[in-house]
Amino acid sequence: MTGISKDEFYKMLSELSHMTQKMIIASSSENKALIDMINTGNVQACITSPFSREDLLQQAETCLSNYRKEKKRRQFKRLVSRQNRQLYKTAKNLNKKQAQTKQLFSEKKARIIVLKAQKKQINKQLSLSEDISLERYIDHKETELKPEAFQQAFFLIKHEIDQLIDKFAQSSFADWKAPALTIHAQNGEGHTEHLDLIQAIEKYALIHSLAAAPGSDVDGVFAADSGIETFVELVISDDRIDARLKRKKELSKDIVNLTSVLDFLQFHQITYGIAGDEEIEEWLDNEKEETIIIAKGDQPVESHNGRVEYLFQTAYTNPGKIHRDGSIDFRDRGDVPYVEKGNLLAKKTAPVRGSAGIDIYGNEISVPEPDDPLFAAGSGTRLSDDSLFIFADANGQPHVDAMGTVTVNQEIVIKGDVDFETGNINFDGNIVVKGTVKDGFHVKGVSLTANEVEGATIELTGDLNVSNGLRNTTIITVGNVYTKFINKCNILGFGSFTVLKEIVDSRIIVGGKCNMPTGHIIASYVSAKAGIEARNIGTVSSSAPDLRVGFDDHVEKLEKENEEELKQSLDQIADFKDKIKKLKGKDKQLHQDISENAFIQDRAIVEMRQCEKQIPEVEASGNIASLQKLQTSLEMFKKKEATAEAEINRLFEIQDKVGNNIEEFNEKIRSLEDKNIAFVTEKRRLAEFKKITQADPVVIVGQTIVQGTRITSPKASLLLKETQHRCTIKEAKQDENIIPFYEMQITKNT
Repeated sequence: MTGISKDEFYKMLSELSHMTQKMIIASSSENKALIDMINTGNVQACITSPFSREDLLQQAETCLSNYRKEKKRRQFKRLVSRQNRQLYKTAKNLNKKQAQTKQLFSEKKARIIVLKAQKKQINKQLSLSEDISLERYIDHKETELKPEAFQQAFFLIKHEIDQLIDKFAQSSFADWKAPALTIHAQNGEGHTEHLDLIQAIEKYALIHSLAAAPGSDVDGVFAADSGIETFVELVISDDRIDARLKRKKELSKDIVNLTSVLDFLQFHQITYGIAGDEEIEEWLDNEKEETIIIAKGDQPVESHNGRVEYLFQTAYTNPGKIHRDGSIDFRDRGDVPYVEKGNLLAKKTAPVRGSAGIDIYGNEISVPEPDDPLFAAGSGTRLSDDSLFIFADANGQPHVDAMGTVTVNQEIVIKGDVDFETGNINFDGNIVVKGTVKDGFHVKGVSLTANEVEGATIELTGDLNVSNGLRNTTIITVGNVYTKFINKCNILGFGSFTVLKEIVDSRIIVGGKCNMPTGHIIASYVSAKAGIEARNIGTVSSSAPDLRVGFDDHVEKLEKENEEELKQSLDQIADFKDKIKKLKGKDKQLHQDISENAFIQDRAIVEMRQCEKQIPEVEASGNIASLQKLQTSLEMFKKKEATAEAEINRLFEIQDKVGNNIEEFNEKIRSLEDKNIAFVTEKRRLAEFKKITQADPVVIVGQTIVQGTRITSPKASLLLKETQHRCTIKEAKQDENIIPFYEMQITKNT
């Protein structure tokens, strides 16, 4: 090859596919160069000139044979690799399942212990009025239905009753000696002394025997009636964080001791943060200490809300100079800030989540989640690794929209109209149109300043400023809108809305305020979360306006669209996963078929080698029949090997297609999951926006609001039955009845 160096030629060879069979043709005088090329460039064949056609074909057939062998080797290597991955995945799943089973067993075991403890606690809390039958006691004790067993159980009950009376007497009345308890049998009209007392004690003994094992100590018996409250007073704080014991009089150590104090706390269900035994005993012995903090819970740690600080002037413009005809000159809107690449634009103080507390009863005291303000880096900006700082990534005008997205924007100026000459405008920055945005065209960007908009579609993340007016236009904007008039438009916005003249036959939904102190609303639907102010609302000759105030209609509409798109995406993912599952099943079957054919091929090759090994011996022996038989077998095995190889190649091709289809579906799933992340992020931002924006369900009328106008707020509604003048209509709470209610209240403006 001329015009190329040896090194460049070597490099070219190395960049070819590893499966490519490379043959070099050169003169016989270049033997050394050929050897270098073969060693360096992984060349599989060479031929020197002059050469015959047969030599070239023989080398080509050799390369083709090598290629097929290499392809088969790689296919089998891939098969083995896939099978190894499947075996590893199966083993990993088995280990995971074993760990999950072990964890489940531990959880069940722990649950059994908890349930047993709860059962014991419930049994301890049974009252004397509990209906305890003799049959239940016999079942619990597993007493045989024999006279000897009944006699033994009777003496056990008597022993337990004696222990209970002794414990009660010792803890409550130190100077009282328990009398011997005898239970008399009633025969005929015989009389039993203190029968009611005996029956009560018997019942309590039965309850006690069900709740505790025979011979175990009984904790907290008669804690409420032990007499301890005669000597001490339990004072619990309003927040239930601490409990104190206060002396009423000199303590009786026989009644007020460590055991009775702990029983007293248990009776009042105080279980958390109880003082130590030594501390309690020290207080009991020290008569000078009037009060002790007997139990103290954990105070909750309050959360700290996040905060965002913008390092540029966010509200730097005014509505512009208003001419006598009502148009607005947006060229005179104040100084516009300008930043350079690398400037710090905003910083965020991250929210700090508090920690829950625990009261003296062991209950958790929850703390509210902190507010996490909206904070996102848009075009022309860069978010720091810790997501706490936003830097300018370009020179331009900084801007923050209602959703907390900071951008740095360049500016594009259209000197005339947006029409067929310019086409649709999609610019990630500020757009200035000196003329009109014409019917049928689409403008998308950060902000738009135009003379007029007629029949267009506008999508903005910033403000819309139109000097004259809007006609037959659909607008979606995150910022504010300033214009002279609106006619037959559909507008959805997050910011406020300022119109100087009129809104006619339009549908307006905004997250801020509809501000028209000099304007007129005619035959329109207007929803504004922060309220509506207009000079006049409605006319006698047109359909009455429909006004909604205090609602998040704009956000709820977007949330609904977001939810529908997310559901569609999840349905698509489920469909793709189902297809992948079927393809993997097919791939698994292909693996099995390939393995079976590979086994057939291997056996055929082994049999072929045995036949080829036996043929020379049979030829030498002169046994023609055996030789023919071997040759027939050899041909059969060759045919079987060739058939198996063809089938393996066919299956590999199908498997490649299946693998490609699986990868295509996985790629589509990854793409949809990325969109889903964006949907979920947008959903969170919309929810945060609803939280931070204030609702004001009020309509302020400068002159007249006509009869028939409907006004709806979140908790009330009003259909005006007569025309009102110079008034404020606002949602108000009424407490005249037992159950408070809301109504739209009309007050005259002063």
